Amino acid sequence: MDVKFRRIRHAFRKRWVRILILSFVVAIVGVFGGIVFIFRPYSIGNPPRIPQGWGWRNAEKFRGDPTEAKPISIPAPPQNPYLAKTNSNNMHVDSFASDVHLKGGLLGRNPQVTSYAHGRFGGECACVTFDSKGNIVAICATFKEFSLLLISPENLQPIARLKLPPRASNWSLNLRKIMSDTSGGAYFFLDNKDRAILVDANQNLKVIGQRWDKDKPYFEIETQYSLKQLLLDNTRESDVVTAVLPDWQGRYWFVSRLGLVGVLDPSTGGKAAITLQGEEIQNSFAIDQNLTYVVSDKALYGIGTVSEELRPIIFWREEYEVASHKKTGTITCGSGTTPTLLGDKYIAIADNAEPQINILVYDRRSEKRAERLLGKVPVFESGKSATENTLIGIGNSLIVENNYGYDLFTNMMFGRTGVGGVARIDFTEENGCSIRWLNPIISQTTVPKLSLETGLIYVYAKDPSAGTGVDAYYLSALDFETGQTVFEVLAGTGVSYDNNWAPITIGPDSSVYVGVLRGLVKISDGE
Repeated sequence: MDVKFRRIRHAFRKRWVRILILSFVVAIVGVFGGIVFIFRPYSIGNPPRIPQGWGWRNAEKFRGDPTEAKPISIPAPPQNPYLAKTNSNNMHVDSFASDVHLKGGLLGRNPQVTSYAHGRFGGECACVTFDSKGNIVAICATFKEFSLLLISPENLQPIARLKLPPRASNWSLNLRKIMSDTSGGAYFFLDNKDRAILVDANQNLKVIGQRWDKDKPYFEIETQYSLKQLLLDNTRESDVVTAVLPDWQGRYWFVSRLGLVGVLDPSTGGKAAITLQGEEIQNSFAIDQNLTYVVSDKALYGIGTVSEELRPIIFWREEYEVASHKKTGTITCGSGTTPTLLGDKYIAIADNAEPQINILVYDRRSEKRAERLLGKVPVFESGKSATENTLIGIGNSLIVENNYGYDLFTNMMFGRTGVGGVARIDFTEENGCSIRWLNPIISQTTVPKLSLETGLIYVYAKDPSAGTGVDAYYLSALDFETGQTVFEVLAGTGVSYDNNWAPITIGPDSSVYVGVLRGLVKISDGE
């Protein structure tokens, strides 16, 4: 026994052993401390603000220079008559999934940052929209539940709340499964009556209206439709709806994880669906006046109905290249993009090819065509190329963000980052696709947005050079024409400010809103 003890003591005296043990202890304490930090109770304050993490005092609060607006004179997508006319009616702005805001945006003039911690455990606002009164309607999620919130844009204080059923994945205790689950209502939309339309975790399509009683608002479920049996009849096993959008006739289209594409007519309650056998759908979809456009993990589809029939019909299908294994920074081996519509005849996605993803532009019209693919170009570094966010699309230009290298937020602390890169792709039928510019900025996971009024692209960047072990997150503005970074505003430091796939949204007050792990951040120009 004494001999064993002496051997252990002798080994511990060796410097490299002490360093190894100390490093292991520090790593365990650091990871545990980071997890506790993000899930700790509300910070002190009224309203509760998201606390700043390590390195905030020394991190640069603003970089670059204030700028003037450079309006872009390209027509925006047409208004879907059944979506709110606020230009912020779903995660991707409109039914074309353009991610383009007509007005508003930050110019970097004395920027002010406000935050709100929307949960004791988590609280991320996964989707932010605006109603006709200028109030925020958002889905915010904790590990316990989803909630539909009506939020004051002035101080981010919730003024009405409707709790939604928890997802099955939330009870799995599997963090990776929870973070890759896109169901539960995050892909909701705001209709032309300021009603939130979503499919909850119990597979009920809910129509949720706002009510005001002496200036005190509350939500009321006006009607709901069960989709459980439809899912069971078509996929033959447990399935969940991930996204819902209206078409130009006011019918509700929806997709499920296991490949179901369905449509519900609210005027009759009738519903019908088809299933893309052996395929998964993890993203939202796009709709124009003619068809619904869905991307599965294997192919891109143009789907519609004929005459008075409700049952969906596949008008065309285009396979694309997929990865042989799930890349770091993606949910499946297939495309991570919601389809983006350009003008009246093009549609674009990113595939998930190896060693580089390609930006693909197709002719989306319903007529039969021998060749729909019109343009293709690889982007980002070989072996380090992936995107799980939708392309920005305006005119004949597309913006793509590289998400390769982003893992669970618990693995991205202490200054770790993804690979990075944001690129603009231009397209013509004569010359196909070409890369206009490439900015190496590290925007790990955000759904970026473009403002036609300011001419700026807004991304949410992480700076690996902010300091040793510092997680510094910046709202960054890129020039649409040149790709240059114009200015950056520090949103916050620490894992609580990790964006974790939530979108950027530009409000009617020109402020920029960003969902983060602990809640919502607002960044505005000052006086």
